[in-house]
Amino acid sequence: MSDRQVIFNIPAMLAVPRRFQRGVELPGLPGLARLLARSSRYTCAPGRHGLYHDAAERSLAELLAGESNPALCLADPVLLQPGSDDLVVLGPAMVAADDAELASIREAVNEHFAPDLALSLVDGQLLARSALFRDLHFTPTWRAQGHGAREALPSGAQAGKVHALLNEVQMLLHQHAVNRQREARGQAPISSLWFWNEQAARNVHRDFPGPQELLGESALLAALARELGSTQVRKPGSFEADLVDQGSLVIELDAAVVALDRDDIAAWQEALQDIDSRWLQPAAAALAAGRIDAVDLYAGDGQYYRARPSDRWKLWRRRRPTLLFGE
Repeated sequence: MSDRQVIFNIPAMLAVPRRFQRGVELPGLPGLARLLARSSRYTCAPGRHGLYHDAAERSLAELLAGESNPALCLADPVLLQPGSDDLVVLGPAMVAADDAELASIREAVNEHFAPDLALSLVDGQLLARSALFRDLHFTPTWRAQGHGAREALPSGAQAGKVHALLNEVQMLLHQHAVNRQREARGQAPISSLWFWNEQAARNVHRDFPGPQELLGESALLAALARELGSTQVRKPGSFEADLVDQGSLVIELDAAVVALDRDDIAAWQEALQDIDSRWLQPAAAALAAGRIDAVDLYAGDGQYYRARPSDRWKLWRRRRPTLLFGE
């Protein structure tokens, strides 16, 4: 294992939804291109959360809750917008619910549905507990985003009961005070909750190194810090090789994925360029100078990329594409 290792988690940097393929100008990203051009590529858990699946032996919901419980799910506030023949799912970034709104929804749902459904709020993320969730297949909210709700509903033995539960949640929220207040402020309503989860992927690749420090602001990163026994979680600023002493450093940068989930392509392009100039270009330079031993990149495309100083001599490697479509 490399002594001085930087692990970037930058979801939506490589995997871009197909609905944006046409008419999107891809920005030049020299730092990313430099790292990928001579990197080795490995398989990791698919989707946006490969780093968490590789680092923990829990599902995403279990990681956030800090417990092992197959009846746990994430519960995202969503807007269901009428489409041509179905309701279109628009995720949390489009709703932008604050903690007070989520707490109010938690109280209403728990009062109405107990003991069949119970919500908790952890670091700004709603979690749901129900025996109905066991052995179901879920579609992550980020994957359902922009698509019809019907095709993305949970499937499995208890799916019909969960669908009925979702309908009841939707009716409860329709008249809830939170939505009356949002309507008065000109905000989109919270139509429903979207239940989903992702199981931990075991034996996908190597053991995940215990990081000395984590930079980021997401609830999942804070949960990962608790899981790995690390107390150093700070807000990211810009890359400095001195951040890496003897151990690994995890850096989560979510500006690109937040912009993409808001369907704001201009902001997504700006976020990628900012991430490249402030983080990836300095990291590539530090790697080439031997100030760090390895750079790993998780970018939400089901693979991770590792660059080492020695890889620059592997001239037989084909230059890798900078951006891919297909999330």
